[in-house]
Amino acid sequence: MNLFRKIVSALATIIIISCATSAIFTVREVSIGLQSGPVRNLNTGLDYLTIQAAIDAPETLDGHTILVDPGSYSENLLISKSINLTGTDRSNTIIDEYVMLNVGAHNVTISRFTIKGIVSCDTWNNFTLKDSRVEAPAWVHLSNNSVIINNEIYVVPWGDWGVRLEFNWFCTFENNTIWGPHTSGVGSIVAYIAYNCTFKGNHIFGDPLSINTCGFLIAGNNNLIFGNTVEDCTYGIFIVGGYYDVSRENRVFHNNLVDCQTPLYAWDLEGTGEHLVDNTWDSGYPYGGNYYNNYAGVDNHIGPSQDKPGKDALGDTPYIIDPSNQDNYPLMFPWSWERKTSPVTYDSRTDYVGTVSNGLLSGFSFDWNLKQLAFVGKTDKPSFCIVAVPKTLLDGGLQLLVNDTIQPCILMWNSTHISMYFEYGSDLISVKILGERVTPILGDINGDHIVDIFDAILLANHYNEHYP
Repeated sequence: MNLFRKIVSALATIIIISCATSAIFTVREVSIGLQSGPVRNLNTGLDYLTIQAAIDAPETLDGHTILVDPGSYSENLLISKSINLTGTDRSNTIIDEYVMLNVGAHNVTISRFTIKGIVSCDTWNNFTLKDSRVEAPAWVHLSNNSVIINNEIYVVPWGDWGVRLEFNWFCTFENNTIWGPHTSGVGSIVAYIAYNCTFKGNHIFGDPLSINTCGFLIAGNNNLIFGNTVEDCTYGIFIVGGYYDVSRENRVFHNNLVDCQTPLYAWDLEGTGEHLVDNTWDSGYPYGGNYYNNYAGVDNHIGPSQDKPGKDALGDTPYIIDPSNQDNYPLMFPWSWERKTSPVTYDSRTDYVGTVSNGLLSGFSFDWNLKQLAFVGKTDKPSFCIVAVPKTLLDGGLQLLVNDTIQPCILMWNSTHISMYFEYGSDLISVKILGERVTPILGDINGDHIVDIFDAILLANHYNEHYP
């Protein structure tokens, strides 16, 4: 009997312990799943109190996305996994100053933060920094295929640079806005030993009171520096050779260089000129080079040699950089040009009108009876327009009407097109181009705009006739 009681008592104890243990584990499980925190792994649904805790959690795996709520986070961060770290909004999701954000893995993306600490990516590939505001230097070293895009970058007074790319291949730096006092620095964007990188669509504001500052300082090969605007820097774009290697085959064109003491500069550190090879400062004719607000040339000629009367929005004389380098086709207007081909269709036939303009052109149409090509132009700045009308559409002398008023224009001809150049400054304009005659469709003998059996009959009836 005593033995029976002991067995029952032991079993009861085991059951109680098991239930308690189960309850403990159940409560712990529920508490993890329902923990409230400002940082969430969107793939697992788990919340965390800090960004680093979310990164380090064993549940966080490569490819996961971590979303951070608005707030200020004073954490030194090491991103040791291939994750997407995303803030809610860069205006109110802040990684605070006096911290370091270190990238420690390939394929890391950081977006939508204000970052007041230093950003460092050393030896890791496919790093992306986008849609953020950075208020301390950013350093990307020995990294391939990295992208820095759509950011606001403040060059702090104590920093040597805004963004420094060093020993990088195939990186992209695009659509960033960079500004700041930059009193002791070297360059807003510094790229030492950069190969096959693209610097496109960036806007750099310097400080007219600072000295020896650069918008871009580039040392490397086969880089594209295109469509950027640099203002109030000592040097707009500075290409330097002899820093570990030759700077060769860099292409610099369609940049706006405004109020820079030296808009373009090429410097061989060893003074021989052998370390600056085959760099180009324009994209040829008729695409043009760069815009300099201190260019004193005029536009009265056209053509690759700029020796034929006309206007093409390109300066007639080169912009001289130094005795060995020049921009052959400086732009007369700041670069925001659109070069496109627009179809116009009539009577089941389509022709194509070519245009180049720094305004927005749209609504192309053609009226056969009026012998009229029409479109609309829109701009908020002094603008120009070049229209190339195919002779298969209109031929003879052309007349330009802007807002139904005859306007002077420059006409230019070649074997296939008649081109006209005009300037305008209104917000919205209506453009009409009238021709003396419409070029008939080849084979349309009776002039009904269709080539058919009736044209063949007419031709047969008059076969072998000739005028005296």
